[in-house]
Amino acid sequence: MKKTLAIALSSFHELIRQPFWLILGSGGVVFMLVLAHSNYFALGEESRQVKQSVLAFMLVAGLIAAVLGASFLVAREVRSGTALVVLSKPVGRLPFLLGKYTGLMTALALQGFLHLLVALLAGRMAREATGNPDWLAITVTLGAVVAGLGLAAASSFFLHRSFVGDAVLTTVASVGVAFAVVNAFDSSGSPQPWGSRLDSGLVTAGVLIFAALGVLAALALALSTRLSMVPTLLLCGGFLALGLLSDYLFASSSASRSTLADLLHDLLPNWQVFWVADSIGSPRPLSWGYVARAAAYGVLHIATALCLAWFLFAHRELD
Repeated sequence: MKKTLAIALSSFHELIRQPFWLILGSGGVVFMLVLAHSNYFALGEESRQVKQSVLAFMLVAGLIAAVLGASFLVAREVRSGTALVVLSKPVGRLPFLLGKYTGLMTALALQGFLHLLVALLAGRMAREATGNPDWLAITVTLGAVVAGLGLAAASSFFLHRSFVGDAVLTTVASVGVAFAVVNAFDSSGSPQPWGSRLDSGLVTAGVLIFAALGVLAALALALSTRLSMVPTLLLCGGFLALGLLSDYLFASSSASRSTLADLLHDLLPNWQVFWVADSIGSPRPLSWGYVARAAAYGVLHIATALCLAWFLFAHRELD
């Protein structure tokens, strides 16, 4: 366990020091603010469209981060020989993979927390087509991103620390402070009961997206033991698309449904279990009991993907 945790901590620090992690995090904040203030011609459903758009971005950004992270932590280390050096010590291949996955999921949780805060703000900022922008939320949130980057730059200049790694952490912290401040006021700057305009449905939807990303990260880790980044990204994207369509492709009520279709439907994760954006704005909010059952369903698929990763990695010769 100590070896696994040491590998996980090292993997986490390696990931957040990568420029792509900062771009996905900070750039994602700006992009979600743009989504919140775009004009949607949805006949009074603009707020719902904004919330579904930011949730979709969270899923796509998480998929890209999971694949890039898994490729960086496993495929690159196998190719460069770093994995062989680590495994030449008294470290087994299973603790190595579990440590890499834990580090990857910790970094994804940090990014997901940042994006969920901004998604909640975007839900508050969502306006009707004739409404006015929420300049208070825009200014404070963008100012928090700039402040986070500024603090990291100062840390790099005066303390000679890693700019990217510190920027990821300071951006999350500063946006968290901005989130707390913004929700104490309405769009006109008048005090209000804290969080009175937040949509709790976004929290449950965000938790389920993180569960889906856990499955995708485990699959990306398994593929990264044998493949490079581009094939892994293509296969994970195809896996996501196929899972989203599995009910339509393999669960038809037709009597001619084959045994193979039944098998594929049972083996592929049903991503519709995790994608609940359509329930946003529903008069019956999603229960936490459903979230717990969906998370358990995700854990089973994560365990399956990690077993596959261990099998592929255990039978690979390292140069």
